[in-house]
Amino acid sequence: MVAWTLADSTPYTLQGRVVYEGRAPLGSWKGENPTLEGQVAWDKATGALRGRVCLDQRRWDSGEPLRDSHTRKLFEVDRYPQACLELEGLEGPVPGPVTIRGVLEIHGVKKPVRISGEVQAQGKALIFQGGFTTRITDWGMTPPSLMGMRVRDEVQVQIWAEVRP
Repeated sequence: MVAWTLADSTPYTLQGRVVYEGRAPLGSWKGENPTLEGQVAWDKATGALRGRVCLDQRRWDSGEPLRDSHTRKLFEVDRYPQACLELEGLEGPVPGPVTIRGVLEIHGVKKPVRISGEVQAQGKALIFQGGFTTRITDWGMTPPSLMGMRVRDEVQVQIWAEVRP
């Protein structure tokens, strides 16, 4: 079996944003990060997808500076400034509904993830919109407390990305 590499297919540049939704007993909020970027390669014939995309963990913005400061502290951004996804595959038709497989590293912990979404063609670009659910504790962190009440462990993550050759 021959290993497939980035050089075997069309290279693409990816840029996008990630939004998380946190919840606590008194309500929910969203934080956005516009720094998603990386290089990917996709073989249209086989559907093979490889590459690496990263996010600057220092750039989360929920519209509440104190919350964002706590988020940066939770992620220990001085020690782990980036969260990165190593892409391992794509299931489904492009354009259409897809699942992206990869290994995500957050806070020094690597875990396999499956990100379900939709790919649309827009000129030469491909637009991905999708998401997944994760838990703060999966990444070796403890959910913070808000006014004495613990933030829920489960977090919804949404991703928007534009991929161009």
